[in-house]
Amino acid sequence: MRTTRAAPAVLAILGALALAGEPEGIAKLPVNHWVKLPCKAEPGYVWSALVYVPSRGQILHWGATANPAHSRDDVRAFDLATMDWVSDYPSAPAAVLRKASDEGGKSVRVWGQWGMLPETGRPAPSWTVNAVTYDSKRKQLVFALRGMMAAYDPAARTWRDLKAETELKDNWSLNPSMPYGMYERGLRPEQDLHNLNHRMPGPPPVYGAGICYDPANDEILLFPHWGSQDSALRPFAGRVSGHSGTWVYSFKDNSWRRMTWATIEIFGGPRTGVEVDERSRREILLAMSDISQRMDEAYAAHRGFAEDASRLDERECMAGTFIIEPPPRCGAPMVYDPKAKAIVLFGGQSGLVRSDVANPGRAPEPGALDDTWLYDLPAREWRLGPCENRPPEQGQPKLVHDEASGLTLMVTLPGRYGDKGQIALWAFDAKCEWAKRHEEPWPWGGPAWASVAFDPKNRLLLLVRDGKDGQETFAFRLDLDKLPAQPAPAWKLPPPIERQKAPPDDPAWLAKLKELPPNTWVLAKPPREPERRDWGTLACDPVRGLVFYFGGGHSTYQVNDVAVYAVGANRWCHAPGDSNSPIPPHDWDGCTMSTRGGPPAGHQRNSYLAFDGRMFVHAGTHSRRWDAEIAKEKGTRVAWFYDLDRGGVWRQREIEKIELGEGVPGSYGRLHVADPTGKIYGFAGHLEPYDGRFFSKEAYFSTYDVYDNSLAVRKIPEPTPGWVGECRPFCFVENRDSHLFSKGIFFYECRKDGGHATWAYDIAENRFIDLKPPHQPPDEPRTVEYVDGQRSVFAVIGKGEQWVYSFEKNDWSLLPLRVEGGTMGFQTPYGQMAWVARYGVLVNVCGSTWLMRPDFSRP
Repeated sequence: MRTTRAAPAVLAILGALALAGEPEGIAKLPVNHWVKLPCKAEPGYVWSALVYVPSRGQILHWGATANPAHSRDDVRAFDLATMDWVSDYPSAPAAVLRKASDEGGKSVRVWGQWGMLPETGRPAPSWTVNAVTYDSKRKQLVFALRGMMAAYDPAARTWRDLKAETELKDNWSLNPSMPYGMYERGLRPEQDLHNLNHRMPGPPPVYGAGICYDPANDEILLFPHWGSQDSALRPFAGRVSGHSGTWVYSFKDNSWRRMTWATIEIFGGPRTGVEVDERSRREILLAMSDISQRMDEAYAAHRGFAEDASRLDERECMAGTFIIEPPPRCGAPMVYDPKAKAIVLFGGQSGLVRSDVANPGRAPEPGALDDTWLYDLPAREWRLGPCENRPPEQGQPKLVHDEASGLTLMVTLPGRYGDKGQIALWAFDAKCEWAKRHEEPWPWGGPAWASVAFDPKNRLLLLVRDGKDGQETFAFRLDLDKLPAQPAPAWKLPPPIERQKAPPDDPAWLAKLKELPPNTWVLAKPPREPERRDWGTLACDPVRGLVFYFGGGHSTYQVNDVAVYAVGANRWCHAPGDSNSPIPPHDWDGCTMSTRGGPPAGHQRNSYLAFDGRMFVHAGTHSRRWDAEIAKEKGTRVAWFYDLDRGGVWRQREIEKIELGEGVPGSYGRLHVADPTGKIYGFAGHLEPYDGRFFSKEAYFSTYDVYDNSLAVRKIPEPTPGWVGECRPFCFVENRDSHLFSKGIFFYECRKDGGHATWAYDIAENRFIDLKPPHQPPDEPRTVEYVDGQRSVFAVIGKGEQWVYSFEKNDWSLLPLRVEGGTMGFQTPYGQMAWVARYGVLVNVCGSTWLMRPDFSRP
């Protein structure tokens, strides 16, 4: 095996050959050794796959540059004579391409719609990831990006819009004559299921897709992707996913259809799964719906729910995981194996982060996979390769097929950018066995992105990646006969995902809680602290006394797992989460719901609360950008929540009843405070607030009844508080012996021009009452919490001052800050703090978990 020391000499030879223009330059490359080529062409494309085109005998590349300001739209071909990249046609003017990128509507990165530019008659430069394949029957490259499906003719060097359509069959509901989740015994599945169909232009509305041409059926297979909600299981168990399964395009009718109408993956089942047929799937779905409905009925009845839920969930988990297609993923290419008559898929990014087994840190790597799947072309069915030996997990596999040897080849590189390690070549045969065929040092560091293509005629592997100064190109002249085969490492089954469950109270710890010094923050020291999540709140479940912690995004935590603090046991319980960063990556608040059905870990602000074992993130219609797809489909009026009773899973439930008051233009339900009787209240301005802000002339109040599954929205007459900034200024108040109101919402308004106001919103009378206390805190409230039993509101104000409002005195007073066990602060700007009435303590999370037993009768 040669080492990288030979590289300078090789580069010198290649440079001379390039100047001389000798077509036999490839013959001078060393065999079975990676070489960085001294390409002189302008930097090329990123997050876009290379493709070998047999009709041209060349590797072609098209996509978009890393920097839109330096965009180009020419198809580039690798020229063997010069060992460099050449253009099929001149690129369009930079101003035209920048306009398409800046104004949107034509280009695709991690969002956007693809389309033809009228100025050029060619597609707008876009990141294709693996959404390109060679159609061997028509000798064309086919690209399938959200918004348009286009073909490139390598001979004529022209583009055309295929004008394909997609048949959306992923919105399944029950028969409209039947209420949500209700089934009559004895009905056949076809009588129970009602399918809602409609067609849309272009391919499936997904991002980060992988596609492969199927020559046996003259179809194109699409599987790895993200960005399209799959609501197929929502009517049965409330499950949703950000991956809509396998799609198939037929050239015959120029349409895309889903191959499978529901992926059944029940929490807690075995990792290997059981394959089931269509009839069995329908029977399982009906059984799931029956169980799910019984659980929801027990929840609504609220009698012995914990026991019923545990028993029924065990029945649900007994079903296991039913395999009808690979688990959701993105970032993986697919290649055609003519010998096996199958399309091969390996690995990809699942997005899963095992937050249940370890603290993943501020920017954890999304989960990568190492499973091998084969799509059987004659049967049009997926099957899992029984590989006991596997290459390392790959979030962005570099996969090609060598028809001469009958092997599927994969190149693996060091992971993070700048890492120096080994580059390896792996081979997979039709017997479902992986072997390592080559490995050597890789001195150029790990790639942020890379793509590989194989020229079978010239036995050349070509790799491009995004380097520090733009695209870099590497070549490997392959001679498999000279490469020994070493079995891939034995596969180790990862630890199973356990159901998330809050531990029971610890009597010894309860005794300590009762002995806490009054009005003093004490370090709780639970066995494991949660990861810090900025720009959000803590949500206390007023029924069970649990504290839910969720969110992150921006430049902080990038995983949407939900940590739950069992105050009576002093333990945080954790569950896996999904990364905000699909492929292509987009960390900044995420941009899509996860494959496990949850929202991205964005700046949650005032957008979630907890009630009776569920953490709600929405109730009503949707408006934020990552909800755009949900808002377009039927059933957008949903309650979206995290269900602890089912082991920690995300669910959606269609809201049965909507009541809109006079002058209310829509049904946007916000989530701000919870009433222990089962109602969730929220304020809204223009019905689409950013984070709970609203305006005095357009104030609305929504009530979502958790048990009744109904939503009511009404307009609030003036006077109302004005503009609310980044804070949590409200809390629910049960004020039974007050002459002002019996049930309402406390609201502290910090006005920019001074003259702060303290309000109470009377729920029964739908009006704000200005309490006009003689004194007001001096700054914005990070958070306010009603401490029942003491008829007081505890508030964290401004830079961390503690203030107490007394309903009895109708006045504010300053409470000195006392701390034992270290230095404590309050999170900004929302003060991640919650009052837990069941245990009589305030919980504050700011780096660590702190507890305080308030007694406002004392100074």
